Amino acid sequence: MSESRQPYQVHGDSDVARDYRFLDADPVPVKVWLPETVEAMIEELARQQDVSKAGLLARILFSHLYGWHDLQVLLARTGGRLVHAPPEAESRSPAYRTELGKSIADIRVFVAPRMKDDLEQLAVAQGLKLSAYARRVVLDQVLGRTPHPLEFAPGEDPT
Repeated sequence: MSESRQPYQVHGDSDVARDYRFLDADPVPVKVWLPETVEAMIEELARQQDVSKAGLLARILFSHLYGWHDLQVLLARTGGRLVHAPPEAESRSPAYRTELGKSIADIRVFVAPRMKDDLEQLAVAQGLKLSAYARRVVLDQVLGRTPHPLEFAPGEDPT
């Protein structure tokens, strides 16, 4: 195993509670379809954090699954990455928060196979497909759970 592919190590209770060596597995894709307005927000946030859009979405999904604390510990430990260099792939392209517009922008996020499995289990529990569940997670994390100004129909009073 090369030096850059060493497994993550858990150092004790003050570190992370889970063993994240599963992140060393070769990454697999998860496609997330987003409204263009939200994709623009993701693009700006990614630029501010000096990470790709896919990298930012991977962080959002990881935090949803395993928590903000563990995300921050692992990012500090790994120099800002969650998975080993995936193939470069980002692209462009039903129905949650339709007020934001049609979800036509797609981002291919690379995650560890176990992360994908964990997301799929949560999606099934909600009666959703993986991509629809991932979209909900991203929208909720980027916009919050209360109505966002973009969600109000034209002429609708937001109060």
